[in-house]
Amino acid sequence: MIYAHGGLNSEADAIQRAQAMGRYFLGNGCYPLFLVWKSGLLESLGNILADKVSPGAGMAGGIGGWLTDKVSDPVVEKTIGRPLARPLWSEMKENAELASESGRGGDLLTEALRSLAGSWGDQFELHLMGHSAGSIALGRLLGNLAQKDLTGSVKSVHLYAPACTVAFANRHYATQAEIMGKLHLDILADQREQDDNVAYVYQKSLLYFVSNALEADLRMPILGLENVYNPQYSGWDGSPGTAETLTNWRNAVEISKLKDRLTIHNEEKILTRRGNGADMPEKTASASHGGFDNNVEIIGKTLERITGAALALPVDDLVGF
Repeated sequence: MIYAHGGLNSEADAIQRAQAMGRYFLGNGCYPLFLVWKSGLLESLGNILADKVSPGAGMAGGIGGWLTDKVSDPVVEKTIGRPLARPLWSEMKENAELASESGRGGDLLTEALRSLAGSWGDQFELHLMGHSAGSIALGRLLGNLAQKDLTGSVKSVHLYAPACTVAFANRHYATQAEIMGKLHLDILADQREQDDNVAYVYQKSLLYFVSNALEADLRMPILGLENVYNPQYSGWDGSPGTAETLTNWRNAVEISKLKDRLTIHNEEKILTRRGNGADMPEKTASASHGGFDNNVEIIGKTLERITGAALALPVDDLVGF
C-alpha cells in the first residue's frame, strides 16, 4: 500500500502520522509505504495569512474582525492568496512532477515495485491511497506505473478530498480505464466545505482556496469539490475549456460507474477515537478537509475494501495525528 500524504502538515508531523496509521495497515496484512512532502502547506499558509491579516498589516480591525466574515474571502484570495500563497502551491505541484521524471524518486520507486512484482507474480497487489495534494503525487505515480507495465498490479485507488484540478484528473486518471474502474472517492459535502476554514482566516475549505486563489484561473474546478458532480452548478471560471473539462470527467465517471464508489460526507462531526472505557474515551472532531486521515471510520472502511474482510486490527485511534 502506498499512502500519499496531503502535504498539509510539516515533514515531522507527517512522519508521526505515518507511524500512527502504519500499525493499522501492518496489523491487517498490508505493507505500507508513505510518501511525505517536505513542506507543510497549512503551516505555511497559516503563517502567511496570520502575518498579513493582523493589526499591523494595514487592514482595519486586524485578524479579529475577519474571522467570521465570509465577505472578506475574496479579498484574502486576491491580496494574499494569489501573490503570496500561490507560489507555494505551484512549487508543490512542480515537485510532484519532477519526482516522476527518469532517475528520480517516483521512477526509482516504481522500478523497485516492478522487481517486487516480478518476485511475487500474481500474488502481488498494489493499493494506492492519497489525501488532498496526495492525489497529485499519485496521478504522476500512475504514469510511472504504466511505463513499467504495473497498472494491472494496482488493485484499488482511494482518494480523500483530492486537491488536483479536474483537468489533471482527466489527464492522469481518466485516461486509464482500468484505474478508473478501481477508483474510490471520499469528499466533503459542499456545506461542510463552506463551514471549514484555512488557518481561521479564510472562511471556507482549503479546496475553495485552491480553486479561487492558487490555480491559474479563478474558480477552477477541483476534483474534491462536490459541485464538480453537480451539472446544475455554474459558479466555475467560465473559460471556454472548463465546460469541456467537466464534461469529459463526468463522462469518465459515468463510463466507469464511479458514482457507485463516490461517498459524499455531510456529517458535521467525525469519529477520531473509538471509546474503550475511561482509559480511552470516545473523541470526535468537526468535519474538515484535513480530517479524512483522522477519521477512524473512513480509514477502517478503506482497509476493509482492500482486505475484503473484517479487520484483524480495527482502526480505533487517530487522534492528534
